[in-house]
Amino acid sequence: MTFSITNPNSFAVSGVNFTDNLVATDAGWAISTTPGAVSNTLDVSTNNCGTSGLTFTGGTTGATTVNVTAGTVPASSTCVLTLNVTPTTTGSKRNITGVIGATGLQAGNAASATLSVVASTLAPQLSKTFTPSTFIAGGQSQLVFTIANPNQGQAVSGLQFTDNTGTGWPTGLTIGPAPGAQTGVTNNFNTCGLAFTGGTSGANNVVVTSGTVSAGSSCTLTFNVTSATTGTATNTTGTVSASSPSALTGNAASASYTVLTISNPVLSKSFSPSTVGIGQDSQLRITINNPNATVPLTGVVFTDDFSAGTLVVSTNAALANTCGGLLEGATGVGAFGTLAAGNNRIRLTSGVLTAGASCVIEVNVTSNTVGANIPNPSSGTFSGMICASPIKRLSIAFCGSVSNSESAATAGVERRLDRRPRR
Repeated sequence: MTFSITNPNSFAVSGVNFTDNLVATDAGWAISTTPGAVSNTLDVSTNNCGTSGLTFTGGTTGATTVNVTAGTVPASSTCVLTLNVTPTTTGSKRNITGVIGATGLQAGNAASATLSVVASTLAPQLSKTFTPSTFIAGGQSQLVFTIANPNQGQAVSGLQFTDNTGTGWPTGLTIGPAPGAQTGVTNNFNTCGLAFTGGTSGANNVVVTSGTVSAGSSCTLTFNVTSATTGTATNTTGTVSASSPSALTGNAASASYTVLTISNPVLSKSFSPSTVGIGQDSQLRITINNPNATVPLTGVVFTDDFSAGTLVVSTNAALANTCGGLLEGATGVGAFGTLAAGNNRIRLTSGVLTAGASCVIEVNVTSNTVGANIPNPSSGTFSGMICASPIKRLSIAFCGSVSNSESAATAGVERRLDRRPRR
């Protein structure tokens, strides 16, 4: 803040005086921590009136007034008094002095000036996430960069950042077959239309080269990524920067993800009792185990087809199902529906297994055919596959073959005729 005092007379004037109250019109500013001029101290740039400068009170750190009490201005010359001020609020600050006076002269004029205070331009802020942060080897996660502009009244442009940590992404992490964002294209994957290199299928880096974030808003840049390398890894970007309205440097961002290996669900079955009389019931028990200690499974599916033999669901089915989903029955080549007596095929769909858990399906079966070791399955036709999908994954099914050669799947029921001796 500079006061200029002009003497238009052909003689020097003394006793110069005036008062300036900074906050008389607009509050929110004061003399700064480095005030500038010092009272009664000649300085060529801050207090150069006469031979010893102007004398004043106030004008020190934190003060809101300056009261000039004495000073001399040579004939036909101008001198200055300069003080540094610091605003504490934004907006327009208008300042009006009192009238200036000098010894033996009429009062002069008042002076005014206005300072416009805007918020400092802050650097853009970068964050990143993997969603989901835990996914299956060969599956997908979305890598999302968010660039925020904290300046409410100013857009920032010339955005740049690099996500390859100098040597590329963690081992195995690459952009998926359907990358997501496209350079310069504004859509849900690239909400501000940022320009970038990399970020294509199979790439292991993204380099943002330009873009603008409007005042007080944010942008997202989204890529589908995949990895076949199991374990936990952290991916860190370089710092984000902008070139306008000034050179600005923000932060780097990090995010971690975990890739899991999923084992197939394991199926076993048994009959109890394994030997029954003709027309009597045996309980068919099917057990499904999830060997993955930390990963729940959903979408568990299997079919048990024993239509090649004479085994059927009993009229006393005594059905039990702890696998959830939908358990249905069918006869021969008929359509599946509500499980009923006489069915010789059963099917589970949409089953659910919590991590490391097992579930069971129990149903009573019977046969009216005399014989020994009537098998189930017959000819290795027990469903062919058992499938499950990890919870929260949409596109991957894990299937394991189940065949008659596996001991757990070859249980049979011996049927025998109860013969009594004749009298």
